Amino acid sequence: MPEAGFLAAVVLSMPGSIVEPINNSTDVRVNPIVRFNYFSNPGDVERCVNGTRKIGDVLRSRSMEDFKFREWFGGRDFRYVGPALPVDQSNDRLMGEFCRRTVSTIWHYHGGCLVGKVVDRNFRVIGIDALRVVDGSIFTLSPGTNPQATLLMLGRYVGMKILRERMR
Repeated sequence: MPEAGFLAAVVLSMPGSIVEPINNSTDVRVNPIVRFNYFSNPGDVERCVNGTRKIGDVLRSRSMEDFKFREWFGGRDFRYVGPALPVDQSNDRLMGEFCRRTVSTIWHYHGGCLVGKVVDRNFRVIGIDALRVVDGSIFTLSPGTNPQATLLMLGRYVGMKILRERMR
């Protein structure tokens, strides 16, 4: 069998942890600074640990044997991009540390600019004039695993709304 690969990841589509803006500069030359607050909500850690354990269960299943590589001394195992899963997956502390050590924001970002907390009902950033946020960060609930169509429609809706406001 030719070498094959796969990707397994835990994705918290609706984390309880909320992004916190650190600076509110209106100067476009100043990079925004935010604190992501990963896993500040204990429920997020628990969900990550449970999801990571599920990945471990799948990797130990017989159907995944064909994806293992031969090792130098005759054994077979997976090749990981990044750290391997903890050996003792029953240990909550180790699993939580693994989640914290490997956390990443590489997927479609949701929920960082919650309506009513970061932006108002018209998607204006609270406390900053003439700036709106119209992307996946304003979603309180994920529209699904690929939000592009929803974002395109939302962008058009808000764009048309801005044009109507300017015509008054």
